[in-house]
Amino acid sequence: MCTSPLCGNLDCRRAGGCRRRSLKRIPLGAYDCLSTMSLPGVFFAPMALVVDRPYLALAPALLFGFGYTRLRPPAPRSLLVATVLWALYAAYETYMFFWSKTVVAPIRVDLLLVTPILYLVTVAGALGWWREARRRSRAAGA
Repeated sequence: MCTSPLCGNLDCRRAGGCRRRSLKRIPLGAYDCLSTMSLPGVFFAPMALVVDRPYLALAPALLFGFGYTRLRPPAPRSLLVATVLWALYAAYETYMFFWSKTVVAPIRVDLLLVTPILYLVTVAGALGWWREARRRSRAAGA
């Protein structure tokens, strides 16, 4: 049986991490068993990091915000939308992080809706950034 904290083994989580075959201690959040996880498990695995550490949700917001300010004027709106949604999600996830400490068994059904939306917004923001940067490099070279 896999002992990664992502596979749901509670004994592994109580021990503070998972163990590989060499019995070296791996920190929580290690992707030790991605090869044995199902497709939904792999799909939601990046969000497991954000649920455990809400401040990591600010990284995409800062990245897209940096891209939006660098491409001004006219930056694609998809960058602004991605920046705002990731910043709002960071605030929401911080709230949910502290809320989950007050209940016995928090079940996060909201992640089934939020995760695909954030993935789509991230892809749209990255594509908008790439297209605009490519268009500007072509215009500078022409």
